[in-house]
Amino acid sequence: AVHTCDSNKHVGLSCATAVTNSVRQAAGLSRFSSEMAVACRKDTDIFERTEFFFCADRLEGIAWTIDSLSSSIAASARECGNGPRGSPLLDYGACVGEIMSSAGYVASAGLYITNGADENCASSKDQAELEAMTASDKERMNNRCARDATAATRVLALAASKAVRAGGHCGGTDALCGRHVARSAAALAGAAEVATFLQQFCHSPTKCCKREEGNWSNFKCNCTAEAIELNKEADSRDAALCSRYSGAMIKLLSVTAVQAANAKGECSGHDFSSNSCASLVSGALASFGFLVEVFSRQVGRCSADNVPRTWFACSQDTGWIGDSIDTMTRAVGAATVECSFGDVARQTAPLKLGRRFFL
Repeated sequence: AVHTCDSNKHVGLSCATAVTNSVRQAAGLSRFSSEMAVACRKDTDIFERTEFFFCADRLEGIAWTIDSLSSSIAASARECGNGPRGSPLLDYGACVGEIMSSAGYVASAGLYITNGADENCASSKDQAELEAMTASDKERMNNRCARDATAATRVLALAASKAVRAGGHCGGTDALCGRHVARSAAALAGAAEVATFLQQFCHSPTKCCKREEGNWSNFKCNCTAEAIELNKEADSRDAALCSRYSGAMIKLLSVTAVQAANAKGECSGHDFSSNSCASLVSGALASFGFLVEVFSRQVGRCSADNVPRTWFACSQDTGWIGDSIDTMTRAVGAATVECSFGDVARQTAPLKLGRRFFL
Protein backbone atom coordinates (compact mmCIF):
# COMPACT_ATOMS: atom_id res chain seq x y z
CA ALA A 1 0.00 0.00 0.00
CA VAL A 2 2.87 2.39 0.77
CA HIS A 3 4.39 1.80 -2.67
CA THR A 4 1.06 2.50 -4.33
CA CYS A 5 -0.34 5.34 -2.24
CA ASP A 6 2.82 7.33 -1.44
CA SER A 7 4.83 8.99 -4.21
CA ASN A 8 7.89 9.32 -1.94
CA LYS A 9 10.61 6.69 -2.23
CA HIS A 10 10.96 4.49 0.85
CA VAL A 11 14.08 2.40 1.40
CA GLY A 12 13.79 -1.15 2.74
CA LEU A 13 10.10 -1.77 2.11
CA SER A 14 10.75 -4.54 -0.40
CA CYS A 15 13.04 -6.26 2.07
CA ALA A 16 10.47 -5.99 4.86
CA THR A 17 7.70 -7.25 2.57
CA ALA A 18 9.72 -10.29 1.50
CA VAL A 19 10.75 -11.18 5.07
CA THR A 20 7.25 -10.85 6.54
CA ASN A 21 5.85 -12.86 3.63
CA SER A 22 8.37 -15.61 4.44
CA VAL A 23 7.13 -15.67 8.03
CA ARG A 24 3.51 -15.81 6.86
CA GLN A 25 4.19 -18.67 4.47
CA ALA A 26 6.13 -20.59 7.13
CA ALA A 27 3.17 -20.25 9.50
CA GLY A 28 0.83 -21.49 6.76
CA LEU A 29 3.07 -24.48 6.07
CA SER A 30 3.11 -25.33 9.79
CA ARG A 31 -0.67 -25.10 9.94
CA PHE A 32 -1.32 -27.39 6.98
CA SER A 33 1.27 -29.89 8.23
CA SER A 34 -0.30 -30.06 11.70
CA GLU A 35 -3.77 -30.50 10.21
CA MET A 36 -2.55 -33.47 8.16
CA ALA A 37 -1.69 -35.27 11.40
CA VAL A 38 -5.43 -35.27 12.18
CA ALA A 39 -7.03 -35.30 8.73
CA CYS A 40 -5.04 -38.22 7.33
CA ARG A 41 -6.27 -40.82 9.82
CA LYS A 42 -9.05 -43.08 8.65
CA ASP A 43 -10.81 -42.91 12.02
CA THR A 44 -11.05 -39.13 12.21
CA ASP A 45 -14.25 -37.12 11.82
CA ILE A 46 -12.62 -33.69 11.56
CA PHE A 47 -14.94 -31.27 9.80
CA GLU A 48 -17.35 -34.20 9.30
CA ARG A 49 -15.13 -35.98 6.76
CA THR A 50 -14.12 -39.58 7.36
CA GLU A 51 -12.11 -40.31 4.26
CA PHE A 52 -8.91 -39.12 2.57
CA PHE A 53 -10.57 -36.28 0.67
CA PHE A 54 -9.80 -33.73 3.38
CA CYS A 55 -6.30 -35.17 3.79
CA ALA A 56 -5.62 -34.55 0.09
CA ASP A 57 -6.98 -31.02 0.49
CA ARG A 58 -4.49 -30.31 3.30
CA LEU A 59 -1.68 -31.70 1.16
CA GLU A 60 -2.73 -29.25 -1.55
CA GLY A 61 -2.22 -26.45 0.98
CA ILE A 62 1.29 -27.69 1.72
CA ALA A 63 2.09 -27.98 -1.99
CA TRP A 64 1.04 -24.39 -2.74
CA THR A 65 2.62 -22.89 0.40
CA ILE A 66 6.01 -24.56 0.05
CA ASP A 67 6.45 -22.91 -3.35
CA SER A 68 5.50 -19.50 -1.93
CA LEU A 69 7.83 -20.00 1.05
CA SER A 70 10.83 -20.92 -1.09
CA SER A 71 10.19 -18.00 -3.45
CA SER A 72 9.80 -15.50 -0.60
CA ILE A 73 13.03 -16.69 1.08
CA ALA A 74 14.88 -16.18 -2.21
CA ALA A 75 13.25 -12.76 -2.57
CA SER A 76 14.34 -11.85 0.97
CA ALA A 77 17.94 -12.71 0.12
CA ARG A 78 17.81 -10.48 -2.97
CA GLU A 79 15.93 -7.52 -1.50
CA CYS A 80 17.82 -7.43 1.81
CA GLY A 81 21.28 -8.00 0.32
CA ASN A 82 23.65 -5.86 -1.69
CA GLY A 83 23.21 -7.65 -5.01
CA PRO A 84 20.71 -7.14 -7.83
CA ARG A 85 17.09 -6.83 -6.75
CA GLY A 86 13.78 -7.48 -8.43
CA SER A 87 12.40 -10.74 -9.83
CA PRO A 88 14.87 -12.36 -12.22
CA LEU A 89 13.88 -15.07 -14.65
CA LEU A 90 16.66 -17.29 -13.29
CA ASP A 91 15.58 -17.87 -9.70
CA TYR A 92 16.90 -21.02 -8.02
CA GLY A 93 14.83 -20.49 -4.86
CA ALA A 94 11.62 -20.35 -6.88
CA CYS A 95 12.90 -23.25 -9.00
CA VAL A 96 13.23 -25.54 -5.97
CA GLY A 97 9.89 -24.39 -4.58
CA GLU A 98 8.03 -25.03 -7.83
CA ILE A 99 9.53 -28.53 -8.16
CA MET A 100 8.54 -29.46 -4.60
CA SER A 101 5.10 -27.93 -5.11
CA SER A 102 4.55 -29.94 -8.29
CA ALA A 103 5.53 -33.14 -6.47
CA GLY A 104 3.11 -32.27 -3.66
CA TYR A 105 0.24 -31.80 -6.10
CA VAL A 106 1.00 -35.14 -7.77
CA ALA A 107 0.90 -36.80 -4.33
CA SER A 108 -2.42 -35.05 -3.61
CA ALA A 109 -3.82 -36.38 -6.88
CA GLY A 110 -2.75 -39.86 -5.79
CA LEU A 111 -4.75 -39.48 -2.58
CA TYR A 112 -7.85 -38.36 -4.48
CA ILE A 113 -7.54 -41.31 -6.86
CA THR A 114 -6.99 -43.73 -3.97
CA ASN A 115 -9.96 -42.31 -2.13
CA GLY A 116 -12.18 -42.86 -5.15
CA ALA A 117 -10.89 -46.34 -5.93
CA ASP A 118 -10.99 -47.60 -2.33
CA GLU A 119 -14.00 -45.77 -0.92
CA ASN A 120 -16.37 -44.14 -3.38
CA CYS A 121 -16.31 -45.69 -6.86
CA ALA A 122 -17.85 -48.94 -8.04
CA SER A 123 -14.40 -50.55 -7.92
CA SER A 124 -14.53 -50.38 -4.10
CA LYS A 125 -17.69 -52.53 -3.94
CA ASP A 126 -18.15 -56.21 -4.64
CA GLN A 127 -20.96 -57.51 -6.83
CA ALA A 128 -23.23 -58.32 -3.90
CA GLU A 129 -22.89 -54.80 -2.49
CA LEU A 130 -23.66 -53.25 -5.86
CA GLU A 131 -26.77 -55.40 -6.33
CA ALA A 132 -28.04 -54.49 -2.86
CA MET A 133 -27.69 -50.74 -3.47
CA THR A 134 -30.78 -48.67 -4.19
CA ALA A 135 -30.93 -46.15 -7.02
CA SER A 136 -30.25 -43.33 -4.53
CA ASP A 137 -27.25 -45.19 -3.13
CA LYS A 138 -25.81 -45.65 -6.61
CA GLU A 139 -26.39 -41.98 -7.42
CA ARG A 140 -24.50 -40.92 -4.27
CA MET A 141 -21.69 -43.36 -5.07
CA ASN A 142 -21.32 -42.08 -8.64
CA ASN A 143 -21.44 -38.47 -7.44
CA ARG A 144 -18.66 -38.99 -4.89
CA CYS A 145 -16.63 -40.96 -7.41
CA ALA A 146 -16.93 -38.10 -9.91
CA ARG A 147 -15.92 -35.65 -7.16
CA ASP A 148 -12.69 -37.55 -6.49
CA ALA A 149 -11.91 -37.98 -10.20
CA THR A 150 -12.38 -34.29 -11.03
CA ALA A 151 -10.41 -33.23 -7.94
CA ALA A 152 -7.51 -35.43 -9.10
CA THR A 153 -7.70 -33.88 -12.57
CA ARG A 154 -7.65 -30.37 -11.07
CA VAL A 155 -4.55 -30.95 -8.95
CA LEU A 156 -2.71 -32.72 -11.77
CA ALA A 157 -3.27 -29.62 -13.90
CA LEU A 158 -1.91 -27.48 -11.05
CA ALA A 159 1.07 -29.84 -10.80
CA ALA A 160 1.67 -29.29 -14.52
CA SER A 161 1.53 -25.50 -14.06
CA LYS A 162 4.10 -25.72 -11.26
CA ALA A 163 6.36 -28.00 -13.30
CA VAL A 164 6.23 -25.67 -16.30
CA ARG A 165 7.04 -22.69 -14.12
CA ALA A 166 9.89 -24.63 -12.50
CA GLY A 167 11.41 -25.11 -15.94
CA GLY A 168 11.28 -21.37 -16.44
CA HIS A 169 12.83 -20.47 -13.09
CA CYS A 170 15.52 -23.16 -13.35
CA GLY A 171 16.48 -22.25 -16.92
CA GLY A 172 16.01 -18.50 -16.80
CA THR A 173 13.20 -18.44 -19.36
CA ASP A 174 9.66 -17.10 -19.41
CA ALA A 175 7.26 -20.05 -19.05
CA LEU A 176 4.07 -18.08 -18.47
CA CYS A 177 2.29 -19.42 -21.56
CA GLY A 178 2.32 -23.01 -20.32
CA ARG A 179 1.44 -21.99 -16.79
CA HIS A 180 -1.64 -20.04 -17.89
CA VAL A 181 -2.85 -22.93 -20.07
CA ALA A 182 -2.41 -25.45 -17.25
CA ARG A 183 -4.13 -23.19 -14.71
CA SER A 184 -7.04 -22.63 -17.05
CA ALA A 185 -7.44 -26.40 -17.29
CA ALA A 186 -7.21 -26.67 -13.49
CA ALA A 187 -9.97 -24.11 -12.97
CA LEU A 188 -12.21 -25.85 -15.51
CA ALA A 189 -11.68 -29.20 -13.76
CA GLY A 190 -12.46 -27.44 -10.49
CA ALA A 191 -15.78 -26.28 -11.94
CA ALA A 192 -16.58 -29.90 -12.80
CA GLU A 193 -15.69 -30.87 -9.21
CA VAL A 194 -17.98 -28.18 -7.82
CA ALA A 195 -20.81 -29.48 -10.04
CA THR A 196 -20.81 -32.69 -7.97
CA PHE A 197 -21.48 -30.64 -4.82
CA LEU A 198 -24.22 -28.66 -6.56
CA GLN A 199 -25.92 -31.93 -7.51
CA GLN A 200 -25.77 -32.99 -3.87
CA PHE A 201 -26.94 -29.83 -2.11
CA CYS A 202 -29.14 -27.91 -4.56
CA HIS A 203 -32.57 -29.50 -4.36
CA SER A 204 -36.21 -28.66 -3.75
CA PRO A 205 -37.58 -28.65 -0.17
CA THR A 206 -37.71 -32.10 1.39
CA LYS A 207 -41.22 -33.54 1.61
CA CYS A 208 -42.41 -35.61 4.53
CA CYS A 209 -43.82 -38.23 2.15
CA LYS A 210 -41.53 -40.02 -0.31
CA ARG A 211 -42.06 -42.76 -2.85
CA GLU A 212 -40.50 -46.08 -1.92
CA GLU A 213 -37.61 -47.03 -4.18
CA GLY A 214 -38.40 -50.12 -6.20
CA ASN A 215 -42.13 -49.72 -5.56
CA TRP A 216 -43.13 -46.31 -6.85
CA SER A 217 -46.85 -46.85 -6.19
CA ASN A 218 -46.26 -46.83 -2.42
CA PHE A 219 -45.39 -43.83 -0.26
CA LYS A 220 -43.45 -43.72 2.98
CA CYS A 221 -44.48 -40.80 5.22
CA ASN A 222 -43.18 -39.25 8.41
CA CYS A 223 -45.11 -36.02 8.82
CA THR A 224 -44.82 -35.43 12.54
CA ALA A 225 -44.04 -31.90 13.67
CA GLU A 226 -40.56 -33.01 14.75
CA ALA A 227 -39.80 -34.63 11.38
CA ILE A 228 -40.99 -31.57 9.46
CA GLU A 229 -38.80 -29.30 11.62
CA LEU A 230 -35.77 -31.55 11.09
CA ASN A 231 -36.37 -31.48 7.33
CA LYS A 232 -36.50 -27.68 7.39
CA GLU A 233 -33.21 -27.48 9.31
CA ALA A 234 -31.52 -29.87 6.88
CA ASP A 235 -32.89 -27.94 3.90
CA SER A 236 -31.58 -24.70 5.40
CA ARG A 237 -28.08 -26.16 5.76
CA ASP A 238 -28.19 -27.52 2.22
CA ALA A 239 -29.39 -24.14 0.88
CA ALA A 240 -26.35 -22.43 2.41
CA LEU A 241 -24.08 -25.07 0.88
CA CYS A 242 -25.84 -24.71 -2.46
CA SER A 243 -25.19 -20.96 -2.35
CA ARG A 244 -21.58 -21.59 -1.39
CA TYR A 245 -20.90 -23.92 -4.29
CA SER A 246 -22.83 -21.72 -6.71
CA GLY A 247 -20.43 -18.93 -5.83
CA ALA A 248 -17.53 -21.34 -6.27
CA MET A 249 -18.85 -22.28 -9.72
CA ILE A 250 -18.94 -18.60 -10.75
CA LYS A 251 -15.43 -18.20 -9.36
CA LEU A 252 -13.88 -21.17 -11.13
CA LEU A 253 -15.51 -20.58 -14.52
CA SER A 254 -14.34 -16.96 -14.33
CA VAL A 255 -10.81 -18.04 -13.37
CA THR A 256 -10.85 -20.33 -16.42
CA ALA A 257 -11.54 -17.25 -18.54
CA VAL A 258 -8.86 -15.23 -16.70
CA GLN A 259 -6.17 -17.79 -17.42
CA ALA A 260 -7.35 -18.38 -21.00
CA ALA A 261 -7.15 -14.64 -21.76
CA ASN A 262 -3.68 -14.46 -20.21
CA ALA A 263 -2.61 -17.52 -22.20
CA LYS A 264 -3.81 -15.93 -25.44
CA GLY A 265 -1.56 -12.94 -24.82
CA GLU A 266 1.49 -14.87 -23.65
CA CYS A 267 1.32 -17.70 -26.19
CA SER A 268 0.68 -15.49 -29.22
CA GLY A 269 3.46 -13.03 -28.45
CA HIS A 270 0.95 -10.16 -28.69
CA ASP A 271 -0.04 -9.34 -25.13
CA PHE A 272 -2.51 -6.57 -25.91
CA SER A 273 -4.69 -4.49 -23.63
CA SER A 274 -7.73 -6.24 -25.14
CA ASN A 275 -6.51 -9.57 -23.69
CA SER A 276 -5.74 -7.91 -20.39
CA CYS A 277 -9.21 -6.32 -20.33
CA ALA A 278 -10.89 -9.71 -20.78
CA SER A 279 -8.70 -11.20 -18.07
CA LEU A 280 -9.36 -8.39 -15.59
CA VAL A 281 -13.13 -8.29 -16.11
CA SER A 282 -13.23 -12.07 -15.60
CA GLY A 283 -11.04 -11.62 -12.53
CA ALA A 284 -13.52 -9.16 -11.04
CA LEU A 285 -16.33 -11.66 -11.64
CA ALA A 286 -14.22 -14.44 -10.08
CA SER A 287 -13.72 -12.26 -6.99
CA PHE A 288 -17.46 -11.69 -6.78
CA GLY A 289 -18.08 -15.43 -6.95
CA PHE A 290 -15.46 -15.96 -4.25
CA LEU A 291 -17.20 -13.35 -2.09
CA VAL A 292 -20.55 -15.15 -2.46
CA GLU A 293 -18.87 -18.44 -1.62
CA VAL A 294 -17.25 -17.09 1.55
CA PHE A 295 -20.36 -15.30 2.80
CA SER A 296 -22.32 -18.53 2.34
CA ARG A 297 -19.67 -20.50 4.24
CA GLN A 298 -19.98 -18.10 7.15
CA VAL A 299 -23.69 -18.89 7.51
CA GLY A 300 -22.77 -22.27 8.92
CA ARG A 301 -19.45 -21.41 10.55
CA CYS A 302 -20.00 -18.14 12.38
CA SER A 303 -22.83 -19.14 14.71
CA ALA A 304 -22.40 -18.68 18.46
CA ASP A 305 -23.75 -22.21 18.91
CA ASN A 306 -20.87 -23.80 17.01
CA VAL A 307 -17.97 -25.65 18.61
CA PRO A 308 -14.64 -23.77 18.92
CA ARG A 309 -13.01 -25.48 15.93
CA THR A 310 -15.47 -23.75 13.60
CA TRP A 311 -14.55 -20.35 15.04
CA PHE A 312 -11.15 -20.67 13.38
CA ALA A 313 -12.87 -21.44 10.07
CA CYS A 314 -15.14 -18.41 10.60
CA SER A 315 -12.17 -16.09 11.17
CA GLN A 316 -10.44 -17.57 8.13
CA ASP A 317 -13.50 -16.86 6.01
CA THR A 318 -13.46 -13.26 7.25
CA GLY A 319 -9.90 -12.94 5.99
CA TRP A 320 -10.95 -14.35 2.62
CA ILE A 321 -13.65 -11.70 2.40
CA GLY A 322 -10.86 -9.13 2.54
CA ASP A 323 -8.87 -11.11 -0.03
CA SER A 324 -11.79 -11.25 -2.46
CA ILE A 325 -12.57 -7.54 -2.09
CA ASP A 326 -8.89 -6.65 -2.55
CA THR A 327 -8.68 -8.74 -5.74
CA MET A 328 -11.94 -7.32 -7.03
CA THR A 329 -10.90 -3.70 -6.54
CA ARG A 330 -7.53 -4.32 -8.19
CA ALA A 331 -9.23 -6.01 -11.13
CA VAL A 332 -11.81 -3.26 -11.58
CA GLY A 333 -9.19 -0.52 -11.24
CA ALA A 334 -6.87 -2.10 -13.78
CA ALA A 335 -9.77 -2.88 -16.15
CA THR A 336 -10.71 0.81 -16.28
CA VAL A 337 -7.24 1.40 -17.69
CA GLU A 338 -6.87 -1.59 -20.01
CA CYS A 339 -10.36 -1.69 -21.55
CA SER A 340 -9.97 1.74 -23.14
CA PHE A 341 -6.84 0.96 -25.18
CA GLY A 342 -7.60 -2.03 -27.43
CA ASP A 343 -4.79 -3.64 -29.44
CA VAL A 344 -1.82 -1.91 -27.84
CA ALA A 345 0.70 -3.33 -25.38
CA ARG A 346 -0.89 -4.03 -22.01
CA GLN A 347 -0.49 -1.26 -19.46
CA THR A 348 -0.84 -3.21 -16.19
CA ALA A 349 0.56 -6.42 -14.70
CA PRO A 350 -1.53 -9.63 -14.83
CA LEU A 351 -3.87 -10.18 -11.92
CA LYS A 352 -2.39 -12.46 -9.26
CA LEU A 353 -4.79 -15.09 -7.89
CA GLY A 354 -4.18 -17.04 -4.70
CA ARG A 355 -4.70 -20.72 -3.97
CA ARG A 356 -8.36 -20.33 -2.98
CA PHE A 357 -9.23 -19.23 -6.52
CA PHE A 358 -8.35 -22.74 -7.75
CA LEU A 359 -10.41 -24.69 -5.18
